[in-house]
Amino acid sequence: MSVGFVVVPCRLRRRRTLCVNVAVDDSRTAGRRLGSVALTSATVMWALSNAIQRHLLITGLNPSFVTAARFGGTGLLFLPSFRLRYFIPGLKLGLLSFCGNALLSMALRLTAASRASFFTSLSVVMTPLVEAAVRKEMPKPRHIYGSLISFLGIYFISREGLINSSISPLGDGLAFTAAFFFASYIVTLGIESPKYDTKGLTSAVRVCNGIICSSWALIVIALGLKSGSTVVVESILRSGVLVWTGIALLIAMLGASGLLQVWGQKKINPNDSALIFSLVPVWSALIGVTMFKETLKRTSIFGGALLFLGCFIGQREPNPNLSKQQSED
Repeated sequence: MSVGFVVVPCRLRRRRTLCVNVAVDDSRTAGRRLGSVALTSATVMWALSNAIQRHLLITGLNPSFVTAARFGGTGLLFLPSFRLRYFIPGLKLGLLSFCGNALLSMALRLTAASRASFFTSLSVVMTPLVEAAVRKEMPKPRHIYGSLISFLGIYFISREGLINSSISPLGDGLAFTAAFFFASYIVTLGIESPKYDTKGLTSAVRVCNGIICSSWALIVIALGLKSGSTVVVESILRSGVLVWTGIALLIAMLGASGLLQVWGQKKINPNDSALIFSLVPVWSALIGVTMFKETLKRTSIFGGALLFLGCFIGQREPNPNLSKQQSED
């Protein structure tokens, strides 16, 4: 009789522990879903920003001025929220972001946009490798499979541009190096974001990034003026209301996407984040079709499907509660 009395409470305690674990896992799952929504929203904003920036450059606006206005304006927007205790992580992330964007800007002067986009998108493959080097642990198989499938998707989306454009070793190399800095930014943000509040860290990153990027862009503009070129000044003076509206939208979306990325990466690890970020070409293609009446080729549609598949596989985690419950039974 005493044996039965002991066994029943032990089973009940195990059941209660299992219920608590299930509740915690459900809470984490809900947080991951919200993080995925936040990061996906950020990627849509990046795709819209790319489309707006492309059309601003078509009007003849100087790329250095667009960079200075975009990052400098966002830095001013977050300046009232800037606090010195966030300066070190903000500077670290700001430098990584600057290196990636500066290298990409230089690559676009030497190679086709489609090739630059392809090589910078390789950050989705580099992120698991960078995180493995930083944390000194092997990436999970699901991240490896998801990254490889996403890489194939990026290739098929960029295939036409890669085939029809000429190879530029220097331009391609700069874009490839930019991908490394973007991957390092994702991993570093994944490490730093849980330590700080979202608004404080985002403000520090945007202010530091704004100072660095704007200074670099203004130096480029000044060097052009020193050499006798007045193209930059003329393009600014010719800017109309639509151009300044576009710049204001770029500033707003850069600020909003920055908040969403910092908050989202609190919930999701860098490898899962990189897989979500790889969806930017998909949103860019959809924006091109819906807003600019562009046409999609079958290879692009197939590539987009592979990107979604890679994102799904990479973020699919085994359910630990199922194995626990089976072991208890």
